Amino acid sequence: MQTRVVVGLLWLGSLILAWFLGNLGGQETGRAEREQSSAAPDRKQGLGPRKRASATPSTAKVERGPSSATGAAASTVPPKPEPLDFDSLKSAQQFSDEAMAIIDAHLRRGPEGHRDLMLLLSEFGNREEQIEMLFAKDISEAPKLIYPWLRLLVHREQQVVDFVDTVFETAAETPDWFKALDPQTLGMITDAIGPILPGMTSDEVIARIRKNLGKVLQKGEGALPEALADNFEELQELYEAWAGPLAEEDARNALLDSSVSAEEKFQVLKRAPPAAAAGIELAPIIGPALEEDEWDAIAQLQRFKLGDRDRLALDEVIYKTVSKSEYSGWMVGQYLEATKRGKWIQQRPFIEEGIRRGGKVRTAIIGALMSIEDVPDAYVNQLLALSDLTEEEREALEGFLLPAEDEEER
Repeated sequence: MQTRVVVGLLWLGSLILAWFLGNLGGQETGRAEREQSSAAPDRKQGLGPRKRASATPSTAKVERGPSSATGAAASTVPPKPEPLDFDSLKSAQQFSDEAMAIIDAHLRRGPEGHRDLMLLLSEFGNREEQIEMLFAKDISEAPKLIYPWLRLLVHREQQVVDFVDTVFETAAETPDWFKALDPQTLGMITDAIGPILPGMTSDEVIARIRKNLGKVLQKGEGALPEALADNFEELQELYEAWAGPLAEEDARNALLDSSVSAEEKFQVLKRAPPAAAAGIELAPIIGPALEEDEWDAIAQLQRFKLGDRDRLALDEVIYKTVSKSEYSGWMVGQYLEATKRGKWIQQRPFIEEGIRRGGKVRTAIIGALMSIEDVPDAYVNQLLALSDLTEEEREALEGFLLPAEDEEER
C-alpha cells in the first residue's frame, strides 16, 4: 500500500512539473501553434497581486492548522494567503517556492482553502505560457524542483485526500461553482490523484467520495458546467475504479444475465475475480471494449483464461480495429502478450493472417514485429521480398534486421 502511494505521488509530482514545463523543448514552435489556434475560452480571473513570499512549505511562516479538514476545533486554521503575484516572478525556483507555500496553506485551511486551491490551479493553466518562460530560462533546474513538490504531497497526504473530498462534495451539492474553473484543472484530480486515492485513505472515505461522485454523474453530462462536463468520461472511470471488487457469485450472476449489456458486463468483469468467469465466453464482453479502444480492455485479457473460440473471435476484433487506425502496431504487440502468445510458434498464425489481409492490418502487424523477440530474420526477409510493400513497411522491416556482425548477440 505504501509503495503504491509513493509511486503515485512521484507520478503526480512529475505531472505537475510537466504541466508547468509544457513543450519547452520546442517552445517557439509550440508558441506559434498556440497563436495560430483559436482563442481559448475566457477563464476565471480574480487573483490579484500579493506580497512576495519566498519560503518553501517547510519554512513558510504560516500557522499550522488541523491535520485534516475535520481536525480538532482547538487547532488554528492558517489565514488565507495572499494571491500569487505572477508579474513579480523572476525564476522557476521562485515560482515553485511561492506556489508551494500558497498550496500548502490552502490545503491546511479546510474546504474553503480547497476551493481556493482549485481556483489557483485554474489560474496556473491561464498563465501557462508565462510559467513556461520561467522554466525555459534554465531548463536544467527543472529536475531539482520535483522533489520539493513530492515532499509537500507526502507531508500533506491527508489534506490531499480532504481536498479531493471537498471537490466532489462541491460538485455534487453546488455544481455551478465549477463555472469558475477551466476544464483542465479538474484533470489534475481525475488523471493524477484519483487513480491512487484508494491507496491513500480508507475504504469508508472512498465510499463517501464515490457517493458524491455518483450524484454528479446522475445529473447527466448536459446538465453540468463545462469543467465537469468535459471530464465526464474520466469521472465515470473513477466511479467504476473506486467501486472495489465484486464477490464471485455476484459477478458471475451479472456475467450470465442476458439482460445486462456488454458494456455493463465489461465493468463487472473489471471487478470480478478470475474464477467468476470460468466457462463464460469473454469475447462478446471484451470485444466491444477493444473496438472502442478502451485503455484497460487489453489489460483485462491478462486476468482471464481464454478458450480457443474466444481467442479466434478476439483476433477478428483486433484485425478489424487496426484496419481503421494508423500506427496501431503497439496494440498488436500488447494483444499477443495479453493472450499469452509469447513465442514465435504461437504468434505466427496470427501474424501471417494479418499480413495476408494487407492494408493497415499488414502495416500494424509489421510494426508489431519490433516488439516480438524471436521472429526469425528469415521470415523478415520473406516479407521484404513482397513487391507491394509501402515505404513505411519496408523501413520498419529493414530496421528490424541487425547487421551481420551482431547476429550472434540477437
